[in-house]
Amino acid sequence: MNLAIIPNVFEAKIFMYIVLMIPMTELELSRGIMMEPQVYEYPYHGMGSVYQRESPESGWDGGTRDIVYNYDVRKDQWIHLKWVRDESAGSIRLFVDDGDADGKGSDVFEVTTWIRNTSSNGAPGAGADVYLNATGRKLRIGSDYPDTRQAFNGYIADVKIHDDQENLVLYYPMKRYLEAAPDDLRVLSDGTVTSDSSLPGYETATSRFPFGNYGAAETYQNLGAGRLSTENLVAAGGATDEYAPRLASVLVHNGFDDWFLPSKAEMEEMVKVLHNQYNPLSTFEEDALYWTSTEFNDTAGYIQKFSPTFVYSTFVSSTTPWCVRPARFL
Repeated sequence: MNLAIIPNVFEAKIFMYIVLMIPMTELELSRGIMMEPQVYEYPYHGMGSVYQRESPESGWDGGTRDIVYNYDVRKDQWIHLKWVRDESAGSIRLFVDDGDADGKGSDVFEVTTWIRNTSSNGAPGAGADVYLNATGRKLRIGSDYPDTRQAFNGYIADVKIHDDQENLVLYYPMKRYLEAAPDDLRVLSDGTVTSDSSLPGYETATSRFPFGNYGAAETYQNLGAGRLSTENLVAAGGATDEYAPRLASVLVHNGFDDWFLPSKAEMEEMVKVLHNQYNPLSTFEEDALYWTSTEFNDTAGYIQKFSPTFVYSTFVSSTTPWCVRPARFL
């Protein structure tokens, strides 16, 4: 999404698994795991990201002040990270809370050593806003620089951005649990969008829908990104046609209207946990294919098969109709 301001304070909670990482080339380094206000080409500006999925980093002034902080986030627990950019002092400071992860109290400490520091004066410099113009400021949650590659092993929660007066200007709560709709989405003959199989006409209603071919919107693969991807797809696709992301977004069930089409990783978790572990309690159609909210390219999206033997998501043409199972955050 576009940012209206140059963010001077960025904070988020993250949960990173302890995993064995294979060294990767510079082009494959994770440049935007949490948040990165950036232009699309390199050099970039990044305040809140994780270097090689291990250490928090900042890159400013076209990347010339690239700081990798000496702190390993892979702890199998929630951690609160807060970057504070002091433009007048020319520095970006990182504060960590790996106690109760609320960003407050005596368990908050500042990281003052770094693995890598390319600042000319030896301090974590804030730099100038050389490339960070109004059209280039972007917020990417859970995506990898420079596009939407996913390399994130964990979860992100409670993303906040503050302006230079430390006023909260953006708050994006990332919830930790998913609730799947009880049944597949269908559209009744009167136009009602429902996941309630007890309604008259549900069994004979339209049950498969295309993804929608509206060109590449910004979509993401990771856990916690389904809502944002769905919002971006609907913004590109419009509010009238019957396509999977829009139909999931307009569902109202049990009084809730915040449903969305799950991302690729979210749908993979749904088949592993809700279908394979608890079948036959699961109501997913055996061996059926379900749309995710993750695009593959301009004309194809990822689908997930629900079967006793787990199969990872694959991609098909956006015009092919498949099943839709909405979800919502808890």
